[in-house]
Amino acid sequence: MEDGFFAKILENHNIEVVIPELPERDNMQKILSEELIHNIVTQNSRDYFSSLITTHPDCQAVVLGCTEFPLLIDSSNSALPIINPVQLQCIAAVEFALQ
Repeated sequence: MEDGFFAKILENHNIEVVIPELPERDNMQKILSEELIHNIVTQNSRDYFSSLITTHPDCQAVVLGCTEFPLLIDSSNSALPIINPVQLQCIAAVEFALQ
């Protein structure tokens, strides 16, 4: 999130980007490194991410900027629409290949 990989592209298209605060990002990183990369998915972590999304009610969607985040968040537990870049890249790759 800090490197601006997604944010720069979105902002270049006049889309405002809201990034979680440092303590929130630290907790996200902790969940990633202690759970998700070991294929551990807990309800507490799912609840944390879901709750984090609700703290940004003015946003219109959530970009899952890490390949493991879809293990925790999807349309069933997000108050906002989900944008999954990996899924979008796969769709684009298949469409490109079929042209």
